Order: sequence, then C-alpha cells, then structure tokens
Amino acid sequence: MEGITAWRTIADGIAAAELRFQHKAEGWDHERRYVAVRVRPQSAGKQMWLSDEDELSVEYRVPVHLTNDEETAPEEIWRQ
Repeated sequence: MEGITAWRTIADGIAAAELRFQHKAEGWDHERRYVAVRVRPQSAGKQMWLSDEDELSVEYRVPVHLTNDEETAPEEIWRQ
C-alpha cells in the first residue's frame, strides 16, 4: 500500500483510501474499486510484528475491500 498517498483520516490511527485497477481474472472486463483501510495495531487493541525490516508492516494492518459501490466514500465502506 506504499503507493497510496491520499489517505483520509477516519479516527486516530485509522485512515482510508481507494485505488482502482484492471484485475486480470477470468470474466473481469473492467476496472475494479478497492478500498484500503490502514489501522495502527494499537488502535485496534492489538500488537503486530511481521518484520523488523518492513516498517509499514510493523506500523499498520491494511485490510482491503473490493466493492462495486461507486458512490460511497471509502470510510463509509469500511464502517459498513
């Protein structure tokens, strides 16, 4: 998720962003919308250590939601 720069703050330690790309799955003929939410592990009450070398992995958990909802803001997708 390091290529995403337009994170929108939802709450302390939680931010959302969206990205779009053409996934090459069979039957997928158009771009898809992905909503990423980065959460500092402390915000969720969890401690996460994946790699000492990967700062982003240590600092954030980043679930990604695939949606066909084109109108709802990323933070609302996450809340749903």
